[in-house]
Amino acid sequence: MIAHVLQPTLKRGLAIVGKAVASRYHLPVLGHVLLRAVPEADGGPYIALSATDLELHIACKLFATVERSGAFTVPARLLTDLVATLPPERIDLEVGEQGDALHLACGDSAATIRGLPADVFPQAHTMLPSTIIGTFAPDVLARAVGSVTFAAADDESRPVLTGALFHAEEDALTLVTVDGFRLAVCRSAFDEPLGQPVREIVPAGALAELSRLLAEEEHPVQLSLDETTARFALAGGAGANEGAVLDIEITSQLINGNFVNWRQIVPQSHSTQMTVDVEAFTRLCKTASVFARREVNQIALDVGDSANSQAVTVEASSVEMGDYVAEMPARIEGDALRVSLNVGYLLEALGTVRTERAVFTFNGEASPIKLTDGTDDLVHVIMPMHVRG
Repeated sequence: MIAHVLQPTLKRGLAIVGKAVASRYHLPVLGHVLLRAVPEADGGPYIALSATDLELHIACKLFATVERSGAFTVPARLLTDLVATLPPERIDLEVGEQGDALHLACGDSAATIRGLPADVFPQAHTMLPSTIIGTFAPDVLARAVGSVTFAAADDESRPVLTGALFHAEEDALTLVTVDGFRLAVCRSAFDEPLGQPVREIVPAGALAELSRLLAEEEHPVQLSLDETTARFALAGGAGANEGAVLDIEITSQLINGNFVNWRQIVPQSHSTQMTVDVEAFTRLCKTASVFARREVNQIALDVGDSANSQAVTVEASSVEMGDYVAEMPARIEGDALRVSLNVGYLLEALGTVRTERAVFTFNGEASPIKLTDGTDDLVHVIMPMHVRG
């Protein structure tokens, strides 16, 4: 293999696929990145990068000059760290006839990296053309994914909750996550209906990586799906990827199981409703988080107390740091109450609201708290905590 690529291009490509490199692995090759040089005669020229932890596979193509085709794997962390220190110049890559090392040269620097043959690298699951079910506008997909992935569980003993329900039908996409303490739902409309309805559980980690890349995407994102696997294909070539990276693919195993009946978790009635300015309320909650008890991240909300029935008071206390109290106007309907909740969960939910005002509904101090943007398209449910004092 002999190929030449610009340092910023290789650096960008390694950053894209690097998130799929296994952090803990029993096979050394899972800590490697695969480089495959494809000449113009075979559809190039480009260098294809791939990384996988066996559940998530990320691949992309880099603009490059290829003199001789070939493929090789090298330790991903070593190559990434090395390339980051090189000047923004042309990098020459070569794997010799013996095929046991990658020789790299850039400016006055030269390095030899021991690696493994390409044929031991796990290949991505093959997706037939018939598995393509449609495309999504990148902004629609980005908003949906960014609104829910943080509410997925980390507990691997309940694998279904570590994923997001990916439900698309007719002209709408609904994503849902739940971790036992909170629930997030985002429904987004799209212009072109899919070829078939979809209801699968996609790992939240894979969707988080997709969200990271969607910020640079301008073209529709293609979704392929079969019984075990989902693949999101991005065109690339825009933003930070312009003139550098094309054809980004994120391939993920689906999670097998039955997702929870999330509609039963969303409160259908309430005794109190509070409408607040999102920016002002978020600012108060961020300040309160500084004082919140570090071990539980807890704050209290006094909603429509006797002193001012159209205000909400935000309180936080810490034995080590002291107390915090702030009040702001709110439109409140129904009973006054005091409720305690995790301020981290609250701030993450507020961060997804794109309207000027957010609507909270309560059904007493011990019942789940519902937060929306005033519509049913964005819904967060947060379990309350025990009220202190």
